[in-house]
Amino acid sequence: MIDGLYQSEPNEAMKKGMFFEYLALGNTAKGDGEFMKYIDLPKLRNGEPSVDEQRIRSQADLFKKLLDLYDITIIKTRTLLNYPSDDYSLSAEFDALGIIKREYNGNIVNTPVIIDTKLTKNIYSEFGDYSWGKPDLIDHIQAQFYPYILDKIMSSDIEDETKDLLLMYDISPDIYPQFYYMVFDYKPKMEYVIYNYVQTEMRIKEAEERIRKVYAGIDYFNQTEWPYNPTAENCNRCGYVLECPFANQTKPIINI
Repeated sequence: MIDGLYQSEPNEAMKKGMFFEYLALGNTAKGDGEFMKYIDLPKLRNGEPSVDEQRIRSQADLFKKLLDLYDITIIKTRTLLNYPSDDYSLSAEFDALGIIKREYNGNIVNTPVIIDTKLTKNIYSEFGDYSWGKPDLIDHIQAQFYPYILDKIMSSDIEDETKDLLLMYDISPDIYPQFYYMVFDYKPKMEYVIYNYVQTEMRIKEAEERIRKVYAGIDYFNQTEWPYNPTAENCNRCGYVLECPFANQTKPIINI
């Protein structure tokens, strides 16, 4: 079983992101456990908040104002979904679930929207795997996967608390959930951007194919008793590389 027993220590950027999430939504992705100690940031020597903290607090306040401006109603934060499928279960945990009004078959209807809050140093940065200056190059697995699971639950006969909550808002099972990235930065001139990851038929099929490949991978490793096969790329990103006896500590080869 993959149980998430080993978790790496969050870096400074991650701590700031958790701090922002806590201010904006009142919770963090790590819940109420050990990682809640990161809901406050280090202060200056005189005890005052740093410039970064002041900016992050300001952006968290802006997030709340934007909900009204964009007519988004948050109905649930830290939402956990579970959809049993064949031999496996599909699970998702996301920042917030809201309701927006959008056109559907010529009518304005309530539509569920999954909101993923993001904090970055600069929304125009093009550096790193999650650079919001080039959103088309980011792996949008969450944006594909989360609406897919929610749609499966809504269109099934499964009893689910989130499903019951959405039905109270007269949500039709025919309406596919939307996914919004709400991205904020904390550079001197603070800005934000909202990306709607458009749920096209092609992208929904991509989500189904990725799920199929995961199922096939789990089946394969179950049959082969999960052999150790450390790679430089995977081990280089692991926080337990120094403790693991099977770790590959060579540096990955970089293509240029």
